[in-house]
Amino acid sequence: MPDLDLNKLMEMAQNAQNELHKAQQSLEQIEVEGLAGGGLLLLAGIVTLLAIFVSWAIGGFGELSHEYATAIGFTLVALGLQVILGSFFLSLLTMRTTDPSQATIVERVPVA
Repeated sequence: MPDLDLNKLMEMAQNAQNELHKAQQSLEQIEVEGLAGGGLLLLAGIVTLLAIFVSWAIGGFGELSHEYATAIGFTLVALGLQVILGSFFLSLLTMRTTDPSQATIVERVPVA
């Protein structure tokens, strides 16, 4: 069995801890950027759809001839919502409690 040097082992543990800290910071950055990016996509989609609606209203609510732009607008809205909800989901997955000892266990009560 190879000899394990305690200093080498401590160095490996410190490197692993540093990498974990970097990964956590990256996830936090992704969450913030996800909210900002999703918000921009959502805003762009809503502005696009509002412009199409105003154009349609000025035309007397006749024939709607902006099919491509409408598809782009709804796609931007859907992508924006997906990115925002994905960012919230990611933050829920990485959320930690401040004090694990405060966790409560809920017992099931039998119904008579």
